This record gives sequence, C-alpha cells and structure tokens, in this order.
Amino acid sequence: MGSVPSVQKWTHKKDFKPGSVVVVFGASSGLGWNLSLKYAERQCPVVVSGRNENNKLVELTELCATSYGNKQVKYKVAEATSEEDCKEVVRFALE
Repeated sequence: MGSVPSVQKWTHKKDFKPGSVVVVFGASSGLGWNLSLKYAERQCPVVVSGRNENNKLVELTELCATSYGNKQVKYKVAEATSEEDCKEVVRFALE
C-alpha cells in the first residue's frame, strides 16, 4: 500500500485544514482502497464510496477502525457517474 508511487504522490502532504473531510470514490478496490487507508492512517475523517453495496466498503471502514483507530471513516453507496449520487455523497460528508 504505502509503496505504491501514485498513492504516495497524492498523499504526501500531512497538513489538512481542520474540519476537512476526504471523499474517495471507487474505494472498494485498487487506488481508491489504498488512498482511503492512507488518509485513515493520518486520522482524517473519510467518506468512502463505491457503486455497489458490498462487504468491501464495510470491510474497509472496519479495517480503518481496527488498524488505525480511526472511527471517522464512513461509507456511502454511490455511482460516481451520477450527478445526484455525487451530490448525496457530498451532503453525507458535510453531515
């Protein structure tokens, strides 16, 4: 995970504004999964999203809680190509 160059490139900064929430679409696998773990490790609040209600999103949120003690990782099922779904994820993140 930490050695993936593309993940390191986008997560190298450690400064986040207070109250910021990271939103990751496509979090149930690949780069989205790795980005979610990196931000969770830094204790950022994270909303992870995938297009299918499956165990991967639940597994990811539980992994963040158990491995990093970050219980601020929540998931929302959404299709990234749907404008309404994207708006709903943003509303969820703002809550």
